[in-house]
Amino acid sequence: MLLDDFAASDEIFIDANIWSYFALRNPDFQKVCTRFFERIEQNEIRGATSNFVLNEVVHVVLIGKGSESLKSAKVSGIKAKLTEDANLAAQCYKACNDFLDYVNVLKTKGLRVIEVGSDVIAASLDIGKNHKLLATDALHAATCQAHDIKHIATNDADFERVTFLTVWKPVP
Repeated sequence: MLLDDFAASDEIFIDANIWSYFALRNPDFQKVCTRFFERIEQNEIRGATSNFVLNEVVHVVLIGKGSESLKSAKVSGIKAKLTEDANLAAQCYKACNDFLDYVNVLKTKGLRVIEVGSDVIAASLDIGKNHKLLATDALHAATCQAHDIKHIATNDADFERVTFLTVWKPVP
């Protein structure tokens, strides 16, 4: 299903890659993700995500901004520079703060941030085994199941194996 076509009154869970495409201005997917978030801002649709997803995205934004500033894709080099260069760290963390500021704007509109507890983490083990998912994806699927969310915005084909979720993909 195409993300641009999502129009259900149900919530849609937002996976980390959708946030990352938006925050890091991915040339292939930024426009479709921007349109999606604008629809949440305008209360046309209701989104949900989790504290775990937001943590994933903050990490990606931190490294992505470091990569952009250093003109390097070597994660080890970026990590080393972040610990040595206060200006670089300030730039990278500003990008993270800007991202979270936007999440807070969306929370005043149609976005719900779910705090994932240990019960959902435990449930994710069976979901991961049953749907052949890696741990993080299993956690997101378990979060959806625990909160009766039936739709997920993602570009991760692994979620297509999750029988209780409808996958909505960004297509340029």
